[in-house]
Amino acid sequence: MDIGGGTGLNRVLFDDHIRYVCLDNDSVKLHGFLQKAVVGSPILGDAGKMPFPTSGVDVVICTAVIHHLPDEVLSAFVQEAFRILNPNGQFVVFDPVWAPKRMAGRLLWKYDRGSFPRTPETLRTALSKNGQVVHWDEFAVFHRYVIGIMNKNEAL
Repeated sequence: MDIGGGTGLNRVLFDDHIRYVCLDNDSVKLHGFLQKAVVGSPILGDAGKMPFPTSGVDVVICTAVIHHLPDEVLSAFVQEAFRILNPNGQFVVFDPVWAPKRMAGRLLWKYDRGSFPRTPETLRTALSKNGQVVHWDEFAVFHRYVIGIMNKNEAL
């Protein structure tokens, strides 16, 4: 499950035999998915109310989406992502984060359509409410970024 997957760029991360589902709320991007003939299923939908069964997905990925979500939507999104994840599945997140000491990053945030930059600590805390972080890396190119891998909490 690629949440906010737009035109399906992340499809290349998976073997051809893997069922790839791309959920996005932007019909123009999903039209691009169809035009590119990506092998998979484009779904128009809301990440805060995903139309998928509980524990039915092996891997959830989300790349460069979270900084577009206000806090209340982020909370619903995280709950939904872990709800649809099977007990042994993993949730992978890649997103730019707020690092005010990085001048290039501050400049890029002025032009980024994402209006909700968060610090790495804030993002990790939000994700940890519903899952267990098993890997967390931070790095910088122009923006500062995080990549996190989470497992579903046993209680969920």
